[in-house]
Amino acid sequence: MNFSYSGLEVVEGLVKARLSRIESNFRTAVEGAKDGIRIRTQGGFDIESNLFKDYSKSWAKKRLRAGKGIDRVDLTFSGDMFNSLSVRFEEQTYKLSATIYFKSPEQAQKAKWNQVDHKRPFFGLSVEQKRSIIKQVRSA
Repeated sequence: MNFSYSGLEVVEGLVKARLSRIESNFRTAVEGAKDGIRIRTQGGFDIESNLFKDYSKSWAKKRLRAGKGIDRVDLTFSGDMFNSLSVRFEEQTYKLSATIYFKSPEQAQKAKWNQVDHKRPFFGLSVEQKRSIIKQVRSA
C-alpha cells in the first residue's frame, strides 16, 4: 500500500505569504521609527525621553534673530537635517535589516555635532521603539 501527498506547494505558498507580511510589517515599523525619531526630537526629548539641555547663549541669540523659539530645544533650525533622514533596507533572504541614516553628509555631520559634541542623544531607537518593531513583525 502506498500514500503520497504533494501538498508542498501549498505549504510553500503559505510560507512565502507569511514572509511577505513579515517584511511589509518590518518596513512599515522601521519607517515609523524613523518618523518617531524626528517627532520625539522636535518635541524636545532625547532618546531616553529626557528634555534636551538648553541652547547655548550664542545659539539662542542666533535663533531669536532668525525668529525661532528658544523655549524648547528641538534640534531644528532649517529642517534640512530631518529632511535628510532616510531608511535603507537590505535585501537578504530570511534576514530583516534596515539602516536609518542621513542621506546628506553635511546633515550627518550636523547630527553628529548635536549627538556627540553637544551631548544631545537623539539619533537612535528607544527601547519602546525597538519593542514596537518586534511587536509589529510578530503580528504578521
